[in-house]
Amino acid sequence: MKQSYFLGLYSAVAVLFSIGTSAQDTSASANAAIKIIADKACECTRNISASQPKDAIIGQINSCISEAVKADKDFDAVQQYLQENCSRVATLMSTDAVKRDYSMSEDVRALQYYNAGKDFTRHEQFEKAIESYKKALKVDDKFAFAWDNMGLCYRKLGKYKEAINCYEKSYKLQPMGTTSVMNMGVAYTFLEDYKAASKAYEILIANHPKDPEGYFGAGKTYFLAGDHYKGVDNMLKAYKLYKDVKSPYVSDAAKMIETFYAELKQSGKEDVFKLAAKNNNIEIKM
Repeated sequence: MKQSYFLGLYSAVAVLFSIGTSAQDTSASANAAIKIIADKACECTRNISASQPKDAIIGQINSCISEAVKADKDFDAVQQYLQENCSRVATLMSTDAVKRDYSMSEDVRALQYYNAGKDFTRHEQFEKAIESYKKALKVDDKFAFAWDNMGLCYRKLGKYKEAINCYEKSYKLQPMGTTSVMNMGVAYTFLEDYKAASKAYEILIANHPKDPEGYFGAGKTYFLAGDHYKGVDNMLKAYKLYKDVKSPYVSDAAKMIETFYAELKQSGKEDVFKLAAKNNNIEIKM
């Protein structure tokens, strides 16, 4: 049986989700209590290893929340707080630790240069990091993680075309990976080439249809490109998948949907939103 989702639209500028949740106490005392609980959960996440699949990481983050909360109604509030304020959760959620063919090099010299590059990256010395990654790749040009990390450094420096070139090299080495295509989408978005960005996210969706990241990126870039239906459709899919696995990113998808709805309502295109909701088995409550 299909799972139903309910979407409540209560104003022209907001989309409020009512999927079996109750109104939350937003008083100062309630917020202070949530912060105390969330800080405890954040500390718990520091014991989670990043070298495991994403679904396992999400499960362990949620376990930290469950151990810290005093009542079920606090879960979503604590999860959102962690997403916005816990740096360890941000790091865990951004990692792609699954090692595939060509992910790491077996050459000792390449690894030495790579590790030096990671140290420079950690200290935001991106030019020096790039030089180290280049040395690693001169030794072993099939070192996918080195291409990915060098791409990140170029992106941090605002050199998006160079970053895309690195991600393309990584993608050719491991076409089922997620890091390279996801970062390609990000770099193309910075270049405002939203069609190319959407194409990158579509590759991610095709290879990993249960990963909400592809739908989130595609939703954002399709909407920016002017294809509003695909934008809303993909963002709703991302929201549902995030919600199903209790991902900390569910609030990000909700905020994007709020923005989409507000823009479509303002331009008299609410029917686009309603059609996408209907096709995603979402009932709208006015």
